[in-house]
Amino acid sequence: MRYGWLIGAFCFFNWSVIAQEEPPDPPTEEEAEDFHHEIHVPEEFLDDYFATRPSTFLRDPQNLLDPRERKERAQFLEYHSDDSLIDFHLFLFAGDQMIPEDVRVEELAERFFGEGKPSVLVLYFLGAPERTILQLSPQVADDVPKAEQKRLLAQAVRAAEEHPIATEQLEAFCVQTAIRIFWIERAAGLTDEPPVVEPSESERLKEPPPTRGAQLKAWFGSWWSEWGVAASTVLGGILTAWIARWIIKRRARYRFPEFAIEPRLGGDRGAGIGAVIQFGSTTQSPSTQKGKPDDVLGGI
Repeated sequence: MRYGWLIGAFCFFNWSVIAQEEPPDPPTEEEAEDFHHEIHVPEEFLDDYFATRPSTFLRDPQNLLDPRERKERAQFLEYHSDDSLIDFHLFLFAGDQMIPEDVRVEELAERFFGEGKPSVLVLYFLGAPERTILQLSPQVADDVPKAEQKRLLAQAVRAAEEHPIATEQLEAFCVQTAIRIFWIERAAGLTDEPPVVEPSESERLKEPPPTRGAQLKAWFGSWWSEWGVAASTVLGGILTAWIARWIIKRRARYRFPEFAIEPRLGGDRGAGIGAVIQFGSTTQSPSTQKGKPDDVLGGI
């Protein structure tokens, strides 16, 4: 036990005791051996994993995924099988589990998928994508160099490690692997399309830097993928409000009030001056009926 100041303790004039824990003793050989056995795949699940050829694309006998996630991954693998000439089989293990030595992992793809539709077998450790084991069935293994197989696995692992959550890592790994399987189809000559030759690391370093226009396009694409929906919603709301305001103003009608006027001098109407029309005889012509008009103005 040692005594010292805690950070901030000086400000409050408060002494604290900081416990100095002794480092634990290293495990004995028996403890290490017991721990090693504890992280092996439980024996009751070995037959579910390795006894027979998989009848489904996803094997998770330990129920490491919840039902919703398991259904999503299984549907993804089924959709891939419908669109691809190479099946994608996924075996799930816990991140700290070890496969027993008596299971010949290197022969699983050949034993399970030596006949029939070509397949990719992935032994994935949930939460530890760097431990993933990938194998190709004999139909395509000889057509894809070992270096390219390692490169395929490394790219899928890199895609998984970009996510912090184990289930998101698994999803990213599956998507990237499915994309790379289409490249395997071309490399193995299963399609008429020529294989896509990807540049090596040294060749990529020699490529000229992207232009400013390409950088702006990439930046806008990244920004749009993150904020595009929100920006579209806000702009759409503003545009809708402006159009509604314009329509309301255009359809507006104004009414002026009618004021009651008091009669003047008690009459219904005021005096006025106007023309006077007189009708004469209907038997005489108008020219003979001319007369001096009445002085309606009273000599003014």
